[in-house]
Amino acid sequence: MGGDSSERAGYAMACGGVTSVEAPCYTRRMSQYVVSLLAQRPEDELREIREKAREEVARLQVEIQQIEQALAKKAQSAARRTPRSARRASASGGTRELVLTAVANATDDTISPAQIVAAVHEAGSTVKSGAIRNMIRRLMDDGEVVRIREGAYKLPSRNGSSGESHAGPSENESDEPLFTAVSSQEGT
Repeated sequence: MGGDSSERAGYAMACGGVTSVEAPCYTRRMSQYVVSLLAQRPEDELREIREKAREEVARLQVEIQQIEQALAKKAQSAARRTPRSARRASASGGTRELVLTAVANATDDTISPAQIVAAVHEAGSTVKSGAIRNMIRRLMDDGEVVRIREGAYKLPSRNGSSGESHAGPSENESDEPLFTAVSSQEGT
């Protein structure tokens, strides 16, 4: 555009010293300046410049449309992901409670994984059996469920002992619990 600094200073004075592009006065005067410069060019060159500008506008419109589509896709993806995450969190919490309830309501002292799965499904849950078995393992790790033997689970006793049986013999080398062996030896 190549206007001299005295012309720009004149525009700035006319706009109250403001030379910001946002100032309406400056923008209006700059636009007039650009029009007067372009009017000095040959008509064929102006038509060529106009065609290039239209192509650039079309390219920018496509780019804006693509950006809007990408933003919509992200928003849609985030909308789908959030409820799924919430469902997973509540399902996990729900599964935990259902498994604990099944173990607590066991008719015998213990309950098998298959019985736990059946009880959870009977409660209306559609959680897969593998997820239920994983939850049993997590509950064991957290100390909320105790494995008595292979395939037999129960809640831990209230006195804090795990209730797990130990497969090996006790210190008295018999298969009886230690306190029973000691009392039976005293009575002999």
